[in-house]
Amino acid sequence: VGGAGEATPPASPSIGGGKIRLPRANRFVPRTLELCPELPEEAKLGPRIEREIDPPNLIVDDRTYGRLWHRLDDRYVLPKSSLTLLIKNPAAECTREDGDDGGSSGPWTYDPRASMNSQLLTGIFSDAMAQETYDADLAGLHWSLSKSSAGITLKCGGYSDRLPDLALKLLGAFLRPQGAGGGGDDSGTAAAFLERSHFDAVRDRTLRRLRSYFVSNRADSHALYYESLLTSYRGVGIDGINGGEGLAEGGGEASREEGSLAAAEAATLESVREQHERLLDNCGGFECLYSGNVSEAEAREFFGGACEILR
Repeated sequence: VGGAGEATPPASPSIGGGKIRLPRANRFVPRTLELCPELPEEAKLGPRIEREIDPPNLIVDDRTYGRLWHRLDDRYVLPKSSLTLLIKNPAAECTREDGDDGGSSGPWTYDPRASMNSQLLTGIFSDAMAQETYDADLAGLHWSLSKSSAGITLKCGGYSDRLPDLALKLLGAFLRPQGAGGGGDDSGTAAAFLERSHFDAVRDRTLRRLRSYFVSNRADSHALYYESLLTSYRGVGIDGINGGEGLAEGGGEASREEGSLAAAEAATLESVREQHERLLDNCGGFECLYSGNVSEAEAREFFGGACEILR
């Protein structure tokens, strides 16, 4: 709904005595569906499904801000793109041990609470930004934010024209938070999306999922769960059974530590806020893959905008 121009349109005519109005213009509607001018002429004739997919090219390699990989889609030839941006961050699942000097300068070690707080943080952000990005969803764009052992991953996809606008909006909201929390005893300098209502909803969903995992999933899912747990070098599972390291150190018997369920039960809004601050303090640059209907210059422009947010 709405136009695709940059200028704000005049107010929509009222209907029903001023109680009903047409929605405002959707700024995520693509302005153009043109294909990238860098495509070879034969590619513009139509999809070439039989063509082998070439690997992406590394076009930016910066020691401070990270790397950018780019691939122009000359196989499916659609006015769409996909973007995967990893915010490298060891604090996503780990905490730093005290060093010899007494400060937090030692090695990073896996921490179930840090991992769970990061998971809750990404869920809260997704909940809070759902209304903000509703127009983008209507305009054929989609996104997700998730946690991994390497950091926080933002994925965006859809029509290529407005894709970088959406990605930079989300990246800025996560890395440059402004405002306070949900008021009351939760007010302060926290990111605006870290509100009590979002935290309660995400934590409740997480607890229900973890508590019902072994009764609501099939036996083959249980087998895959334990296989993944026992062959993993980190992680302690839902109920606190340690994986590969525990088996190696325990002489063949899995050791018990705080699991995901206990970590979720111990999580508070304040602990998630503190985790967000740790993530902001330990950002290690980006690993970015930008592919689809996007030129090398456009990919560089987006990466420059992302680096500007990180500065």
